[in-house]
Amino acid sequence: MRQPDSLRDVAASVRRRLVGANLAFGAMPDLIHRTHRLACNAEVACARAGAQAAGLEAVTRELGAMSGELDEVLGDLAHLFNTAAEDVAHWVEGERRFRVFLAVQAELRNEPSLLEGGLDPDSLRRFQAQAKGAQGNEALLWRRLFKAREEVLSRIESLARFASHLRRTLDHIDLVAVRKSRFIGVMAQIEAARTYSDGIDFAPVSSSIRGLADEIADTAERARDDVSGLSDELKTVIAPLRGALELVNK
Repeated sequence: MRQPDSLRDVAASVRRRLVGANLAFGAMPDLIHRTHRLACNAEVACARAGAQAAGLEAVTRELGAMSGELDEVLGDLAHLFNTAAEDVAHWVEGERRFRVFLAVQAELRNEPSLLEGGLDPDSLRRFQAQAKGAQGNEALLWRRLFKAREEVLSRIESLARFASHLRRTLDHIDLVAVRKSRFIGVMAQIEAARTYSDGIDFAPVSSSIRGLADEIADTAERARDDVSGLSDELKTVIAPLRGALELVNK
């Protein structure tokens, strides 16, 4: 049941992945705002074109719908990222407690410390206090060890669920925004060519839609890299931790 150093390393890596994914997803609200602004620009172009703007009206409707769908898909991701950050913080604290309990156990058995690199001053003070409190009661120490590991596993499993939610969100963004925005861009390009001879210049809106589609795709791809890495790293620790806890619990 002992993997303090490797789990701490994974926790640090998971934190970096979360920061990267949060930054990528953080760009999405601006893209939604720009989608909405493009819908407004297209609406103005439609009003100027009058009866000739039947195709342009379809582009406007699609842009407005995409903006609303994106907003709905992203939902309360900011809150969920804050919760994930709390999970990592509790994970790190749980690892510190586990290291303290290992040091207490070694002290009770008059064995050398099992920890590499020692403890920080705060953990060392806790270790000394708990060594005195657990004297002659190793069963209590084992219960504390088990509870510390259970709490860490619970936090890691919570992060894994969040990573799955992020993957589903990205799949939805790919369907709703990336593919749809490219389709709307093609529609807009066709309408720009069709209406140009009538003196309606829809090309700037058409070009902006295509550029926006590329930006959404790039942003989603950056987020997907971090989310995939996050999921992979969590998988490496969940099964061994769960197996160790089940073994001890038998």
